[in-house]
Amino acid sequence: MRPARHSSIWSLRAAATAAAAALILVPAVASAQAWPAKPVRIVVPAGAGGAADVLIRTIADPLSAALGTPLSVENRPGAGGIIGTEAAIRAPADGYTLLLSSNTLVITPSLYKVSYDVQRDLAPIGSVATAPNLLVASPDLKVKTLQELVALARRTNGGLSYGSPAVGSAAHLVVALLGRVSGAEFVHIPFKGGQQATL
Repeated sequence: MRPARHSSIWSLRAAATAAAAALILVPAVASAQAWPAKPVRIVVPAGAGGAADVLIRTIADPLSAALGTPLSVENRPGAGGIIGTEAAIRAPADGYTLLLSSNTLVITPSLYKVSYDVQRDLAPIGSVATAPNLLVASPDLKVKTLQELVALARRTNGGLSYGSPAVGSAAHLVVALLGRVSGAEFVHIPFKGGQQATL
């Protein structure tokens, strides 16, 4: 259920909530045996049905075929990506647990105390996708431009609420910055993933 006026605005990531500048990473690394010799697990620190989940599941089958080994996707949402990131880092450093992450990998440690060091504990493999940030609004608001949205927020008592996939996500911080530079009030409603934020 959305709070009252929650349909006001949504700051979302098109096609990849957690995939803007997404990297697949492995806990710092691995043995010299032939790889892969067993199934590979990909940890997604976001909810099922969100953009990052859809992205990795779209490429999992072709990647599995190319590698010649099964791939499993494990969603570990929560705490701005901390839960999933910690789960991947705690896995054996044998190259069989990968982490699909995004800019939250560097944003979250700037906002919260975390138990890991990204540069020490993870090794990047490669970029998976990039995606723009989109700001979309309910048609009920009858706004067609960013300027109209800001003007509406300024004249709405208590401001407008917006949803994001998590506290500290790019979607959260972009609208917070918009509020700061425009003088409009936007009330953040965090969800456990992009899919939940769009419902």
